[in-house]
Amino acid sequence: MSIKLTCDCGRTMEVRDKYAGRRAKCPACGKIVAIPGEPEPAYDVILSYSAEDKPTADAACATLEARGIRCWIAPRDILPGQEWGEAIIDAISECGLMVLIFSSHANNSPQVRREAERAVSKGKPIIPLRIEDVTPCKTMEYFLSTPHWLDALTPPLEQHLVHLAETVEILLKREAGRVPRRPAGAAQPAAPRAAGMDRKRLTLWIGGGAAALAVVAVVAVVVSMLVSGGLRAPEPPEKPSAQPVTPAPLSPAMPPELIQAKATAETARERVKGLYRGQGLGVMIDAAETQCQAGEAFLTQKAHGEALAAYNAAAAKFQAVVQADGQRQEAAHAQAEAVDARAQDVADAARVDAEEEERPEELMVLQIEAAVAEAEAWRFFDVENDFVQAKARWQAAAAGYRKYGEVLVSAAQAAFEREIGYDVQELQAKGGEAWKQVSGLVASAKKSADEGRFAEAAGKYDEARQLLPGAAPLVAKFRKREPQLDFIEHKLRDVLQDFQVLTDVPILANWGALGGAGIGPTTPVTFKATDVSTERALDMILKGLSTGPAKPAWFVRKGRVVLLSTEDHILALRRMEEAGAARRRMSETSPLYAKMKTRLQSFTIELYDVALEDVVTFFSEKTKVNLMVRWPILEAAGIKKDTEVRMPFFVAAEVLTVEDALWGVLAVLPARGPDLPDYAVVDDEYIIISTAKDLDSLPPKP
Repeated sequence: MSIKLTCDCGRTMEVRDKYAGRRAKCPACGKIVAIPGEPEPAYDVILSYSAEDKPTADAACATLEARGIRCWIAPRDILPGQEWGEAIIDAISECGLMVLIFSSHANNSPQVRREAERAVSKGKPIIPLRIEDVTPCKTMEYFLSTPHWLDALTPPLEQHLVHLAETVEILLKREAGRVPRRPAGAAQPAAPRAAGMDRKRLTLWIGGGAAALAVVAVVAVVVSMLVSGGLRAPEPPEKPSAQPVTPAPLSPAMPPELIQAKATAETARERVKGLYRGQGLGVMIDAAETQCQAGEAFLTQKAHGEALAAYNAAAAKFQAVVQADGQRQEAAHAQAEAVDARAQDVADAARVDAEEEERPEELMVLQIEAAVAEAEAWRFFDVENDFVQAKARWQAAAAGYRKYGEVLVSAAQAAFEREIGYDVQELQAKGGEAWKQVSGLVASAKKSADEGRFAEAAGKYDEARQLLPGAAPLVAKFRKREPQLDFIEHKLRDVLQDFQVLTDVPILANWGALGGAGIGPTTPVTFKATDVSTERALDMILKGLSTGPAKPAWFVRKGRVVLLSTEDHILALRRMEEAGAARRRMSETSPLYAKMKTRLQSFTIELYDVALEDVVTFFSEKTKVNLMVRWPILEAAGIKKDTEVRMPFFVAAEVLTVEDALWGVLAVLPARGPDLPDYAVVDDEYIIISTAKDLDSLPPKP
């Protein structure tokens, strides 16, 4: 086909359609005339892909260009100084269609989705080459609703790339009548025409005159143009000053698997540029580079088999470098976490040293184990360059330090809870600044523990302990260090009495509950230590004696009484006290209740295997308080008149109240089931002893 055009001087010309969009010089007046039509595009196909799929995209590009299909692919064909987005839009506009390398990476890539959207908006066909069995997201499904899907899910990839090239050729001819330019040496679809045939199609038509004269005139004009250069060949559009360096298309004789191997190796080589070369990584990079250079040498010699093996080995070595560098970074991150965790341990050690406390043995073991793991991590990291093992050791160290912190906080919280006794209820009932401070510290301690600041949390629990009414003196006594404690096969009952004398703190024991833990009054105790507090010694003794399923424990009631029992029994006592708080507040106006709050003076109870009925009588006589016992209710709970009470109870002057002494009698009773014995002031003359459930059912005091 030809294109007719008329110059401003009136001269009419006809040129071939391949010169559409270019310029020509009028032979009559010499003026440059624009040839109408769209210029032939510089590219046939644009490739859209995710960066992770660049090896496949490069292989597809090489296969298409080997067949003469002109490909635009980023970043190769972006001009220097040209903006990325502008280059993409121009390429989509110029190319006849888009080949989209579809994978999970492309499916999740906003950039690939934008490129597909622009292609659809400009009416460009899209050929998705699916290299992973992935369902397109809704956006991609909308843009890729096309019959031209090609699957490349099964190896080898080369056969799918050949099919892709054949499909692109067909669509280019169908969509725009484009015929790919065959590179030198490629098979041609038909023999070329004689040069004279093309020359005859460039004809100048002159209106008017006879046919013979026209022929002569045409010949004369053509000769004149050839001699004088009056009519120049159509000029190409102006080229930019700087052109990107585009590698020549790979030889079609190169096997497709070699094309892909070379592209994979070169992509992996780019990824390791600028990586850290220390700790053995430099040696790995040099080895991979040597393999890559060997592949290039074999390729020059057309030794394709050796080149393929070399490129595959280079790609594997480069990828091993990337993997090792990632492992190194992961190990460094684990090391930072271990340092942060250890900082909490150091902070706790400073706090303990400042308060002159001794840390439990479990904490010391955890600290040593974490420190050993950290030292091993440094050896693997710096000496052996084994980043996987280094990461594992640092993670173990961090876990050990965190466990240290968790145990530390747990111990501080347990100490606070056992020493607070039932004071929380009193503080809540009274309100005021004391309760606000304690509750604020506890809330802050829990938050610090949740955020991993264990030493800070433990310190806040300890600070809250010091604020408990009456707790500070007892805490000071129990934390007082003894120069030496030496028990060899002593009965536990005697050890507790020694602790009472040393600390001037009343210590009770519920032997019935402790029996479930395999502990009794005559259980032998062997313990030897120097410069140790009573608090620490009691913890270690109970831990060493525990043999049954129940766990022994101790806590402080109202900062004045220490009770040894089991964890379950102590929890039940706490719940009972909480449930009876409202009942006790209703009795606060009774004169008898006021008497219960008076402090005892030099009061001593030493009861061993004495019947409960006799104990109640003895207590009434000593305290001048009338007690009424509901024996049928207590007997249903397993407490009878002849139940033996074991209660070595020494009370120093102005330490305990009458109510404390009564609570001590009831706390050591071997109750059966969750309904524990309790007391209530029902009028101004009597105190009733029964179970908590029974007392709560009584009508309130008028």
